[in-house]
Amino acid sequence: MDESLRNRVAERTTAECLEEFARAEVVASRVFDAADIAADPVYAEREDIITVDDPDLGPVRMRDPCRDACLDERALGYRWSAEGTETVVLRSRVLLDARAAGVPHPVSGVWTRITDLSGLRAFAGQNRSLGYEGMLASHTSHVPVINEVFSPGFAELARCARLIEAVEAAQRNGTGAVTFEGEMVDEAMAASARLALARHLTGSPTATVP
Repeated sequence: MDESLRNRVAERTTAECLEEFARAEVVASRVFDAADIAADPVYAEREDIITVDDPDLGPVRMRDPCRDACLDERALGYRWSAEGTETVVLRSRVLLDARAAGVPHPVSGVWTRITDLSGLRAFAGQNRSLGYEGMLASHTSHVPVINEVFSPGFAELARCARLIEAVEAAQRNGTGAVTFEGEMVDEAMAASARLALARHLTGSPTATVP
């Protein structure tokens, strides 16, 4: 069947193919780039593309970030809250699976309330506490907040350097664990600190706009 369909399509123009698909009530569209997607009647009918007012860029046409979240909510039956407590277990499970699979730099999903930057900050902080290394941004205004939350500050990086020094000094003396600034630390903590310093030096991005 695939070969037959391939030959049939090859013998017709794009417009003829789309017209024939429409007569057969088959959902199909011609999509090549963002402009095509924005003008596509199927996307319009599904209300996948929305217009958002950006303070710097003005009206911006973009994919609705709420659709996937709403689909998850309906499929799983949970009730969304700004605190995100209903999805902590889900996000933790996804992160554990990503770590087990060796996926580098796991990122969490979007914050769908575009103008609620304080809510975004709290949600991003929760994701960082869980162990995510970044998150998707549903709007360009979210990128600075996400980068700030997920990027270590000077004090945190300085502490990482001191922790590494303390652990390595203990190791030279034959000790595996040592008290550092009131906490027990060992090589596992030092490895995490080295990773944080290395990542900061390379300037890896923490926010991604889908």
